Amino acid sequence: MNKILVPIDGSEHAQRALEKCKEMAVAFGSDIVLINIKNLLIPYLSYEETRSYMEMMNKNSEDMLKSAKQLFSDIENKVEIESIEGDIASSIIKFVEENDIDLVIMGSQGLNAGKFQGFLLGSIANKVIHSITTPILIVR
Repeated sequence: MNKILVPIDGSEHAQRALEKCKEMAVAFGSDIVLINIKNLLIPYLSYEETRSYMEMMNKNSEDMLKSAKQLFSDIENKVEIESIEGDIASSIIKFVEENDIDLVIMGSQGLNAGKFQGFLLGSIANKVIHSITTPILIVR
């Protein structure tokens, strides 16, 4: 297992996925790619408000990825971070297809989990599971 992909969004489930990734990466000597997808659905805003919103989203993504990378401080040279714009599920699928990913580890629910959290698989995880052939580990 050479390369593990972990999509993160700041949720509890993503944090658990990071922890599981670290266990596996240390055990197998794997490289790690942490990605955050910025879903830029921008409401009708003025140019200045849009620019400000974009800057905030970019900063939040950068901060989240840097914070997540700190978990891997002892193997930091094996960790790559990527911030991508687009539809979340589609962007994860495209990244897996275009890169040499051996395993995807992701949380079962994201930040936008609804009332049925814990009972159903999140819509993003569900779309990714059914769209890639790469092995995937879903962490609750």
